[in-house]
Amino acid sequence: MFSDERFDNSVRMMVADGHFERAGYITVREMLAAAIAAAVLSIAFSYPIVMHLGAPGVWHDWDFSLQLQWAAYYSVAHFHQFPLWNPWKCGGMPLLGNPQSHFLSPWFLLTLLFGPVIGLHLEIPGHFIAAWLGTYVLGRSLAMRPLAAAGAACAFATSSWLNLRAVEGHMVFLPVAYTPWAIALTIIGARKNTAWASIAAGAVIALAAFEGSPYPPVFIVAILAIVVAVMSIQSRDIRLLRAMLIACAFAAGFAAIKAIPAVVLLSAHPRPLFAADTNSWSEIWRAFFWHGQDPMDPGSNSRGFCESGAYLGLFVVPAMIAFVRPRRALAWIIAAFAAIWLARGDTGALSLWNWFHRLPIASGMQLPQRFLMMAALAIAMMAGFGFDWLLSLRWNAARYAALALLTAAVAENFFVATSHLDLALTDQVQAPAPRINFQQFSLASHLINPGVAVRYSAYGVASVNAGIVRCYEYVDNWQTAAVGSDSPGYRGEQYLLGAGSVGLSRWSPNKLEYDVDAPAPTTLVINQSYEPGWRVASRPGAIISQNGLIAVQIPAGKYRIAIGYLPTGVLIGAGITILTIFLAAAIIWLRRSDLAQADPRSQ
Repeated sequence: MFSDERFDNSVRMMVADGHFERAGYITVREMLAAAIAAAVLSIAFSYPIVMHLGAPGVWHDWDFSLQLQWAAYYSVAHFHQFPLWNPWKCGGMPLLGNPQSHFLSPWFLLTLLFGPVIGLHLEIPGHFIAAWLGTYVLGRSLAMRPLAAAGAACAFATSSWLNLRAVEGHMVFLPVAYTPWAIALTIIGARKNTAWASIAAGAVIALAAFEGSPYPPVFIVAILAIVVAVMSIQSRDIRLLRAMLIACAFAAGFAAIKAIPAVVLLSAHPRPLFAADTNSWSEIWRAFFWHGQDPMDPGSNSRGFCESGAYLGLFVVPAMIAFVRPRRALAWIIAAFAAIWLARGDTGALSLWNWFHRLPIASGMQLPQRFLMMAALAIAMMAGFGFDWLLSLRWNAARYAALALLTAAVAENFFVATSHLDLALTDQVQAPAPRINFQQFSLASHLINPGVAVRYSAYGVASVNAGIVRCYEYVDNWQTAAVGSDSPGYRGEQYLLGAGSVGLSRWSPNKLEYDVDAPAPTTLVINQSYEPGWRVASRPGAIISQNGLIAVQIPAGKYRIAIGYLPTGVLIGAGITILTIFLAAAIIWLRRSDLAQADPRSQ
């Protein structure tokens, strides 16, 4: 359709000696050096956490994140079950289907090895490394010199957005670090016409959904679409658009195992929306340039500065230099403008946020200032192009100036981004040994140190193998009919509505077994919230909702009955995910076979 030369010329760079170097070619030595640089910086920028990895702080949403991760950890490590159901929270609720669950990720291996506290703490420098290396690879794929790509990587990874989310316990926003990887792989897939890169881009988007849907994957696709649209128009080539569509299609297939159960849960328990925020230009300025970057600062809209902070500092200088060659940075200039426009929120008839909010996948999203994380990436890429222009000059002074500016900008960001990170370690929970028998409570003070000022201490309660009825979730005041053992009306964790007796035989998150002795047909009631997906695993019986609780209509007799949780949505999602994996493997294998046959050296 279009010549390869036209597309390749848009992704090559002119080096000092006058020869062309193919963009995106990175040697093993260069990648190793980049990885070492990323690792060193990650430790430096997360040192308050790294120095106290085992501190069980539950400040703000750390209680929320730790509880979800602990539930998954305990299900796998102690009960050897896939984490489908969370009985320790809200009177029982889906775990895999919870859109903010975080365990379906390679990082979960850290939690399995070291426990949820250390595991989640290690994810902070881990996501820093992912953000830095991804931006570096993206810069190199766009023809930046190595030092310029490193400048872009530093601008994005050392911005305060990551540490502010880490302070607050917003682990679901850390996957924003994968954004440059998705874009870089899409560009590589288009340029080299390779299926594996486009499929890998889809896998990256799916990983973001696994770790923190719906915000990170929506953010990634939004900025990817803007960049691809501009670059496609510039090169007059549709290969980038085709690669993006392939990536999005495979992302949907890969993510189905979580996405479908999450959609089912959100449909049954929709999230109420706040009134749309409007962020003034002064608030945007503070997000980018305020040295304080205090997560406790409420901001003009009282949402908390942790939702908007994305410090740029001195990196704005090379970003402005990018306008010297605006064609190279045009996609990122437009992406930065669009992200800031979205972050402004509801500004009236011309509000981009209001138009974006009409999309089905974005209709439940809140707090438009979160788009400033995407603006930080776009401006970081602009900074990379600015550094690259300085490095292209033949004067040594310009190159030294670029290095000095990069060093000063990183140093400034270090002091800004790390200034409040130790707050994540406050409000530490010291829980006693786990209980032998699971039991639910309304208040946490019966189980853990009462001085901890957290939302119901969900993690502290769960860590002793107990459940808490009152809880904080994506839907405030999640409704449950379960009754805490410290509340009037408590009849036990299981009971019969009619005559007879019932005793617990075996308890686990996904499967419950009971010994029943009933002289007549009756109803067995389990003191957990009813959700579709509970099934009778043995003996005749029918699962029903008894005033919002799990219940089983059972016959007369003396027997053992088992029920299990396995929603249809999980089965459908898992099937789609497995088929997508096989399809991806088949496409990659066939493409490699075709390339091998076409290569004369293979004859």
